[in-house]
Amino acid sequence: LYYRKDSPHPGELRNLPPLRMVWLPSYVYDYYTYNRLADKTLTPVPVSNETDGFTQLLNGQADVFLLPYLASRPAVKALSPAQQERLAYQIQEVPFPPTHLLLNRQQPDAEPFLRAFNNGLKRLQQDGRYADITAIR
Repeated sequence: LYYRKDSPHPGELRNLPPLRMVWLPSYVYDYYTYNRLADKTLTPVPVSNETDGFTQLLNGQADVFLLPYLASRPAVKALSPAQQERLAYQIQEVPFPPTHLLLNRQQPDAEPFLRAFNNGLKRLQQDGRYADITAIR
């Protein structure tokens, strides 16, 4: 969860105050996010890409930007050092409801992607990290 350092710390996703959230329609958000949108705690500020999302956040047109840390890195790196300095990031712990991966097998890279996903999942299950990640806290 990205926010501006000059703004109050937003808190945990399940207990957020009313905020304007950068909304990427192409993303799939978690259970708490959809519930906060449904109960009007979060007001979506639609953008077409991550760069536009950070622009909205930095310009004060949005209060938070919920985006996976690793997925956000290219867009953050594209910001100026001064812009990067204005951002704060808070890791959100959310329990995972049953999760599914949908994959179009007609895509040229579908099979290698599916193999890589399954291999990574097996490693997570074997070393115990999967149980840690999916544990309800």
